[in-house]
Amino acid sequence: MVVDRVTMKSMELSGLELHCLIGDINHKLNQGYYVGSISSISRNSFSLKMRHPNLPDVILLLSTTGIWITKMNFRTFEDSPIISSMKSEIERAKLESIEQVGDERVAYLKFRHLDGRLRVLVAEFFRKGNVIVCDENNMIITILNPVEVRHRTLRTGMTYQSPPPRGINIFDLSIGDLLDLHDKELDQNMEVEKWLGRNVSLSKKYIEEIVTRAKMKHRKLSDTTNEDIEILFEFTRKLVFDVCAPSMHTPLVVLDITGRPANVIPFRLKSISGEAAYVPYETLMEAVDVVFSELLKEEGSSSRTVELDNKIAVLEHDYDQQNQAETEVIEKSNAIRKLAQELMTLSNVVTDTQDKSLSSVLEKNTSKIVTIAGRKFLEVVDESIPFDPRLPRTSSLLFDRAKELERGCQSIRNAKSKLIEQMQDLRKKADLLQKKAAVKLQVEKEWFERYRWFVGSEGLLCIGGRDASSNSAIIRKHLTDQDLVFHAEVHGSPFFVVKNVPTNGAEQFKISLLEAAQATVSFSRAWKDGLSVADAYWVFPEQVKKGAPTGQFLPKGSFVIQGKRNFVKGIEIGLALGVIVLEKKYALMCGPQEAVKRKSIAYCVLLPGGNDPTSLAKKFKQEMVGTCSNISEDFKDLLEYLKSLSIDEIIKTIPHGQSKILITKKGDLLARAVGEVHS
Repeated sequence: MVVDRVTMKSMELSGLELHCLIGDINHKLNQGYYVGSISSISRNSFSLKMRHPNLPDVILLLSTTGIWITKMNFRTFEDSPIISSMKSEIERAKLESIEQVGDERVAYLKFRHLDGRLRVLVAEFFRKGNVIVCDENNMIITILNPVEVRHRTLRTGMTYQSPPPRGINIFDLSIGDLLDLHDKELDQNMEVEKWLGRNVSLSKKYIEEIVTRAKMKHRKLSDTTNEDIEILFEFTRKLVFDVCAPSMHTPLVVLDITGRPANVIPFRLKSISGEAAYVPYETLMEAVDVVFSELLKEEGSSSRTVELDNKIAVLEHDYDQQNQAETEVIEKSNAIRKLAQELMTLSNVVTDTQDKSLSSVLEKNTSKIVTIAGRKFLEVVDESIPFDPRLPRTSSLLFDRAKELERGCQSIRNAKSKLIEQMQDLRKKADLLQKKAAVKLQVEKEWFERYRWFVGSEGLLCIGGRDASSNSAIIRKHLTDQDLVFHAEVHGSPFFVVKNVPTNGAEQFKISLLEAAQATVSFSRAWKDGLSVADAYWVFPEQVKKGAPTGQFLPKGSFVIQGKRNFVKGIEIGLALGVIVLEKKYALMCGPQEAVKRKSIAYCVLLPGGNDPTSLAKKFKQEMVGTCSNISEDFKDLLEYLKSLSIDEIIKTIPHGQSKILITKKGDLLARAVGEVHS
């Protein structure tokens, strides 16, 4: 069976597949993940960035078609009317659980705020779908698609009601249920697959698979016995077990006739012809991500070109009108020329305009002589040509008019050529917009990449705060007894933490301490103020007090330091920004020059002053592309990474304020790859 384009557009998750996906999501996110941010991808699709203090971020996609963990990063191409409410009600809340309602295509996502408030995000994946935010009492706070049908009404301010079950819960189905339904069915002429689909909550593809395995396709109920129903039950139970035990099978993505992902099946189904094209994936989650991400990508591409498509449609309409005008002019010209030729021929034998031969020629050419304001005209194809009793003269006037019309045709053709050029130009622009990724592969980041960070020359990880919130998170969540804490004697200084320093590390890792001190002062207000040197100090973790002294208040991100401060004075302010390889992926690292040099493929040395962050980011990107244009095969996809690197990502990595690039160099990582000795 070759899957057609319609199949892709109507791809739906079944209750069984939803059961598997929710199980996997709960397993992945049950360790203290909270909602860092929510964004709308489209009116019906939302991206929830799930964050964890120590684990990598996870992107959970929720739409009216399904819920899944994605490896993709989507751009917003259409705002949703409920995104503001979702943000205010769910952001920063911890995910407690995700539950499926029986075997129905409905999921409850429960979120708990620090103040104890519970919010329930209800997602319905049938018909047009729905996304609903409720409070702890199931009162609807916001709803994407209000519902008013016979069995329930859903609107803001009302209590949420689940939809009535479609059939017997497949996880509770017993042989007794099927036998009882079989005996009570009044329409014994009904086919087995229709009867099973009506009474059991299973999607069509699984119903067809069950009856195919049971060899009962197109069999009528009247032709079945209790033994047949028992066989049907066993095949149903076996299929449910197979789908819900994905580790035993290889999930498959079914391709349509264009080779695009169209549908997902947990394993090869006997009910689908062997001619279908498949691509295997390790997990059902990955397969679902591929298919639904492709659908979102297509939806995004179409929405990005709506304006251009409308302009093209207008030009196409104008082109059609010009075509029609050209056809009409050619027909007129041909008709006039034909009449002119016949009159010229007739003039050799006819001298009297009252001659019947003239009337016959005029009638045959649907033309006639009329008098307008005392003058005679020859009317032909809606044209009025002055009529002269001398037929050769009239014929000449007709030929002249035919030539005028033909010259007008050339003007129409020129206009058509311009329209074609305009349409081609717009189509090229539309193609470019569609090729621009509305979605790109999400690179899984390490937990420390949400902060300022670098790996020192001696291999120690150093992390620092970007703002008051991240300062607080670093000290409260990531500081251990084996770390050292750095701060600067400068307003707006971040806290930097050198992780996992061995015993007596202050003596053994002096270079790391100097580098951490330089990063601390360079990422402080000193950079924005254009200072050239500043002082920093370091302390042990137990010297950092997280609570304010009695009767005092500490702003967020501030801490009390007790005991001796170990100063590092006269530190030069300066950093380097380079491209490194981190866990088999490319990443940006900003830190002291020697640390960046040792780890990077290429880097730029930065000093305070000069360019605003956006200009600096653009210049850095240009410098990196130029430096890495002819590199080793070991970094063959580096250029692609650099070209796709966003300006915002670069700005997020560098210090606040103006910066300038002092010099651009190849790093030790590239030098080692090509066998050079880096000076």
